[in-house]
Amino acid sequence: MIRLIYLFIVFLFFFPLVSLTQVKTDEKAILQTLLQYTSGVYGSDEALINGFAYTHSNDQADGNPYFQDDIYSHASLSICDKIFEVESLKYDIVNDKLILLVTLKSGAKFPIQLNNEFIQQFDFFQSNFYPATKFFPAKEVKGFVDLVYSGSFMFVTKYKKEFVKMYTKVDPFGKYSETRINHYLIRDGSAKRIKSRKNLLDSFAPYQKDISRYMKSNKIKFRKATHQQLAQLLSYCDELSKK
Repeated sequence: MIRLIYLFIVFLFFFPLVSLTQVKTDEKAILQTLLQYTSGVYGSDEALINGFAYTHSNDQADGNPYFQDDIYSHASLSICDKIFEVESLKYDIVNDKLILLVTLKSGAKFPIQLNNEFIQQFDFFQSNFYPATKFFPAKEVKGFVDLVYSGSFMFVTKYKKEFVKMYTKVDPFGKYSETRINHYLIRDGSAKRIKSRKNLLDSFAPYQKDISRYMKSNKIKFRKATHQQLAQLLSYCDELSKK
């Protein structure tokens, strides 16, 4: 058991050091070395890809920092050109971190914070997340964004929560905000924030009446639209703009 703890501590400190110094030049070779080095400790590949110990510092606060539910759920991740299907993932949208619940061969479980540097894409709760830098090179939007639609234009959504440092009798340990949702329309290399139905209609000015009718007939309300409804609406907008 002592040897197991020792190897894990070495892994936690060794990997960040490697990622900062050598990974830029030969990241795949380094990852392969780590896979071989720690294969005797971990029970599966998932835990071997860029992990750091995760701590939830405000775990007594009202609410939680996660996307959707405060439960570990299934996800598909693309990391360094390799696909991983995992059953125990959370997405911390306060800190923009993916949390993987790792099970060791010994049966012990603990959360690992994955290194964003290597995450190329992940599917989670029917959303398709990509690094924001893929769409925002200037890094005006950070972390990960949900690619809702991709055609002649792209439409992405950023989800965010905050820890509210207001300590009351009701919330003596503070609380987490509700999820804030910011939409962006990306066309011809330029991103535009879409805050409302009007913003969306203005972005497709020649077809405003058609889009309004479509939204009404399909009972789509922009602010309350589901991921699927938005994708459906945007596909229709794209079809109109190609005429």
